[in-house]
Amino acid sequence: MSFFSKKPNTTIGVDFGVGGVKLVELKVERGRAHLSTYAVMQGGWADLTDDVALLMGSMRGKDQKHVAEPELKQMGAVLKQLVKKSRALGRSAVASIPASAVFNVVMRMPRVPEKDFVSHARDEATKLLPLPAEEMVLDFQTVGNGAPHKKGEESTNQRVLITATSRILVEEYTKIFQYAGLALSNLETESFALIRALLGRDPAPAFVLDIGTVRTNLFVVSGGIPLIHRSINFGGQNFNTILKNVWGLDDVALIEQAKRDISSGLPGAEFPDRFKPILDPVVQEIKYHLELCERGESNGCVRPEKIVLTGGSVLLLGLTQFLEQTFNITTYIADPWARVIYPQALKPALDAVGVRFAVAIGLAARASGG
Repeated sequence: MSFFSKKPNTTIGVDFGVGGVKLVELKVERGRAHLSTYAVMQGGWADLTDDVALLMGSMRGKDQKHVAEPELKQMGAVLKQLVKKSRALGRSAVASIPASAVFNVVMRMPRVPEKDFVSHARDEATKLLPLPAEEMVLDFQTVGNGAPHKKGEESTNQRVLITATSRILVEEYTKIFQYAGLALSNLETESFALIRALLGRDPAPAFVLDIGTVRTNLFVVSGGIPLIHRSINFGGQNFNTILKNVWGLDDVALIEQAKRDISSGLPGAEFPDRFKPILDPVVQEIKYHLELCERGESNGCVRPEKIVLTGGSVLLLGLTQFLEQTFNITTYIADPWARVIYPQALKPALDAVGVRFAVAIGLAARASGG
């Protein structure tokens, strides 16, 4: 879903994260997305840790703390520098809203005439929102076969996905992009960007597991819709802590190199035993929702057919095999570049960074209709 409505043909996808900013520019030609450029910026972002945490944190009302104007301007300067570094040609951009700042719920409501759908859905959603409706930007999407009925159709209940975020966040994002000299054409949730990049139009039910720097997002997807989202307090930093304590590594560069060394081990090697205990919160969350879906007790989802992995920490040796054996479900690291046309000479470099750019790719791919 998106909170704006424009649909440009050349789009810059911008993914803000705790660890930095990622950018992908795609150009649509004959209905296909072609890679124009990509880049990542970490320098300068680290100086804004507290403000980034506020921007990317939980949903905020009008009476709660805002990101101050000087910090928004500084974030815009970092983004502007990244655009310059990437040599992006366009100025129309799509940004991701962090899952932690989005309210998602699937509700049931009577099927109503098409002209009354939005107003009726808004009235029903108001009863569920964590903030007053006037402080939020809302979007509604029917799930499954439920679409607003037309004259002559039988009136039945339908399932509607409510997606909402605070107006404060929308205003802050808009200012950041203005300071960067970009036109923010759309804001989109991370979940829909990931689905577009990793699953495309595949309607099969799936878990999407995105392991980031400090948090892991688990999405239960069916028919291209994220029916369930859970945010887990686990990320790549947890692996870093193990490496620091066990191997005595203090330097960040050495820790990252150690993880790359582990990731490049012999194919088929097992997931390190030292990492299994800290991964348990993720394992238990998958197990819980797997059981709910099997019983049909969670937003009408059914048992997922696969676990799709993404995020910078999923490349650790043996993680894919460990999850596949634990749940007896096909598990793989998705290729977000699969639906993008690019020079084959770039393939080794793109394969190496793909899992880190999945959200940005999905955002930029909006214009291709993928």
